Amino acid sequence: MASSARALAKAGKRWLHLGHRWLGIATGLFFAMWFASGAVMMYVAYPTLTEPERRAGLPAIAWDAVRVEPDAALAGEERFPRGLSLSMRGAEPVYRVVGWDGARRAVSAVDGRPIGPATPDEALAVAGHDPRSRHPAFRETVVYDLWTVHQRYDAARPLHRIALGDPEGTELYVSEPTGAVVLDTTRHERFWNWFGAVPHWLYVTPLRAKADLWRMVILWVSGIAVVSGVTGFALGLVRLRLARRYPSGAATPYRGLARWHHVGGLVGGLALLSFVVSGWLSMNPNRWFSPSAPTQAMLERYADAPGARTGLDLASIRGQACAAAAEVRFT
Repeated sequence: MASSARALAKAGKRWLHLGHRWLGIATGLFFAMWFASGAVMMYVAYPTLTEPERRAGLPAIAWDAVRVEPDAALAGEERFPRGLSLSMRGAEPVYRVVGWDGARRAVSAVDGRPIGPATPDEALAVAGHDPRSRHPAFRETVVYDLWTVHQRYDAARPLHRIALGDPEGTELYVSEPTGAVVLDTTRHERFWNWFGAVPHWLYVTPLRAKADLWRMVILWVSGIAVVSGVTGFALGLVRLRLARRYPSGAATPYRGLARWHHVGGLVGGLALLSFVVSGWLSMNPNRWFSPSAPTQAMLERYADAPGARTGLDLASIRGQACAAAAEVRFT
């Protein structure tokens, strides 16, 4: 019985050695990349359009031109939309409607007609209202690129990319369906994210465009890294002798770089494991963590309650909004 237990322990130790060795070879570069890119991400975030930036680029509403009430803009809607706002699109005030399926449309606040897709020239005019704009220039119309590959931009595609010609190299992405700015990037953000979020999250555009596939790749790669870290830490504990030392008198049987690896792994092992495990858990493996936000079904049931009406007329809207308002939100 004792001999079989020793044989089992010996086999287990051998598998720990082999597992950690080969998993370490497979994931070592990933660990180095995650640490380095994570350090970059602490100082340079992935490009996003902040609310102050978005509002700064909106011109004041031309109230004299607003003749259509919001309820008229909702004609044909079976339920109150997820989003409804009034702002300018070029020289014309428009209502922007966001449906529960994410679809977006614009309705003229002048005569109630549906507004068609924004052209590159209209996108240039929209970008010209941004206070950072110097010499705006149209670059291209994209469906996906590195900075807009996230699914949050799906309803806004395709996107017109406009360079503002400012010293910071700012570029705006204007939604073709609505004519609204949805993202801005600067030269500084674009450069440093090649060493930050792009490698850290494997933001390869063709892969990231397939959200489910990308998520599984991240889960498997980081999951293998978790196993590599666990086997290494377990092996480090097994090989550590604090009371009954090795013949050399040391608590570790290793020498040279291997000794540094053993001691360093024990000292920093828990920190490393917390780093990689937290990254793995952030991808919500097996959907273990239910979202705290209301589900789409909950929101839709709530929206059904009052029907597709605001109950507001133009006089009351003007009375509540300041004269220089750039946007009025009804939801």
